[in-house]
Amino acid sequence: MYARPDKYIKTETHPTLKQSEREKELLDKLFKGTEDIDKKYGVGKYGPDLVGLPKLFEEIGFKNVQLDAIAVPIAIDDSRNSYEEKIAIVEAERQQMFEGIEMGLELNCNGLTDKELVELRQLINNRFDKRISFIKSRTSVWDYTIIIMQIVSGMVE
Repeated sequence: MYARPDKYIKTETHPTLKQSEREKELLDKLFKGTEDIDKKYGVGKYGPDLVGLPKLFEEIGFKNVQLDAIAVPIAIDDSRNSYEEKIAIVEAERQQMFEGIEMGLELNCNGLTDKELVELRQLINNRFDKRISFIKSRTSVWDYTIIIMQIVSGMVE
């Protein structure tokens, strides 16, 4: 199974929910210089050729190769999501942002001052609190992502 973020279908963020310039600036500062780590360890260097993946399976000995795809929509405002599920999706996204910051701090412990770190977390909290306020007021924003997953399977004899 393989999914590439650059192939996702993603809507534009509602203007009041976009990252502020200050949030972007602090995130850039936090992650400055960490790109070298990906290069050092070859992260993404050997990503599969999606078009050639079924052929690769055949070449390495798989039989009865099958190709499938799944589209997974993540749409907070979808009417099938309960109020609690909508809040849970936003909170999970908020937590992902905070985990990303923690990863950045592990890679670049001096990337932000304590004051900047507090400011960044507050900016993120404010943005996600705004999204939750839309949910609470039953205002649909229709910010969504559709993830496309490619699944290649086969049998080895």
